[in-house]
Amino acid sequence: MQGHGITANDCIWDIVRLKEFNDFFDEQDSALKLKGGFYAEDVKRDYKGLVTLGPAPRSKSFTARKFARFMTVTEIRLETRINASPAVCFNASRDVGLHLGSAADTGERVLAGRTSGLCELGDEITWQARHFGIRQQLSVKITAVDFPRFFVDEMTRGAFKAMRHEHYFEPVEGGCLMKDKFRYETPFSIFGRLFDALVLHQHMRAFLLKRNAFLKQWCEKQEG
Repeated sequence: MQGHGITANDCIWDIVRLKEFNDFFDEQDSALKLKGGFYAEDVKRDYKGLVTLGPAPRSKSFTARKFARFMTVTEIRLETRINASPAVCFNASRDVGLHLGSAADTGERVLAGRTSGLCELGDEITWQARHFGIRQQLSVKITAVDFPRFFVDEMTRGAFKAMRHEHYFEPVEGGCLMKDKFRYETPFSIFGRLFDALVLHQHMRAFLLKRNAFLKQWCEKQEG
């Protein structure tokens, strides 16, 4: 890799990031390839080349590390310790009413789909909320449920280019460790990635932290 301004550590970092990107689309049979300074993902499926990256940059002032960070999916991981059982936390996390309560500041409401109760496998819901002063809609589908350990919701239509939220609930002494793995990609190419780096990532992280604090308080009251 000499002459490209790329170090061994850069290559390792890029491989890890692209492996995570591969996991995002759940393509177990795809393989990461590193050939001739090109980083390429084989994942095609319904994402129309979304995963394909171009040649590794040759400029010493713009390393492969910066390139990969700018071209891959954003991931937010959170862990919340809750003094309540995993079952209580699991059900609270998929309760429509509690979700609306946690997002009250955004004026969130349901436009289509389940309007109350617990989301189940296959449910599709369209939410409407105000972010950055703009009223937006997001349609999601519950694509996996393993009570009381794990469930997934994924965007089917909305402002993101792609979005997947994985929810994990692990039993620990005295309660539950709730884990979030929230992954998304912004549209509008480089402009969307710049907006993400400057504003969106912190906004989404704060939104999820507030949601989790709301759920923690509610769950612990139920067990108290």
